Amino acid sequence: MEATINITGVPDPIPQTIAGDQNWWDPIIGLRYKWQISDKWKFSLRGDVGLGFGAGDTSDTTWNAIGLIDFQPWKHVGFIGGYRALDVDYETGSGINQFKYDILMHGPLFAIKFTWD
Repeated sequence: MEATINITGVPDPIPQTIAGDQNWWDPIIGLRYKWQISDKWKFSLRGDVGLGFGAGDTSDTTWNAIGLIDFQPWKHVGFIGGYRALDVDYETGSGINQFKYDILMHGPLFAIKFTWD
């Protein structure tokens, strides 16, 4: 993750830039389930969880869940719709040097799928 903030204005007319970056990793374990409803329809669920417990450069927790419906009306073109959620809770440092990233992102997703055999 990398962020830059540009500050301009009163009382200091000289623009100031604050920049920084943060990296971390997480051990993750997950499961996936697929169900072939028919030759044109598929359903799938996938989920994973990472429990770094804040050890070293890991987050406290992270998880991801997704549910998809796949419709394949033609041999090489299909459509996918579903819902996905991703949650990350990471914190390091303290005081002015503290970095905290605690976010839940979720929402619907739609895609067109192209395949080649």
